[in-house]
Amino acid sequence: MVFSSSADDSGWVPSPFPGVAYNFLKLGGANPAVVALRKISAGSIMPPHRHPTVERNYLVSGRAQLLDGSIVEAGTYLEIAAGVRHGATALEECVFHDSYDGSLVWVEDSGQMTAVNSTGGFDTLGTMNAPNSSNLDI
Repeated sequence: MVFSSSADDSGWVPSPFPGVAYNFLKLGGANPAVVALRKISAGSIMPPHRHPTVERNYLVSGRAQLLDGSIVEAGTYLEIAAGVRHGATALEECVFHDSYDGSLVWVEDSGQMTAVNSTGGFDTLGTMNAPNSSNLDI
């Protein structure tokens, strides 16, 4: 199966996270996976969260500060293991190329779970017990 999508301006979908939008390039398929562009407006925050799958990011443009205080710039590659708490603040508008090995689900520190559905929308799945925050923050 071949997936093809455009990254033009019409494809951006606002997320539940203020100042964060996604352009989904691939959703699902025989082997569930998500590939997307993620735009974070300058000054906006991708709040601390975890995923049940590996997340891979390539910062296409902009600069961001990670939870541990480190600054990442365009050209930086990040790979985040499943279950590791992470998040970022955009120091200037950022565009990330993201990929996930399975369904895209966010588990916020509050335990709130949000997922991307098969049409590129966002569904609230409910709340679970707040995750253990002792993992390394990145």
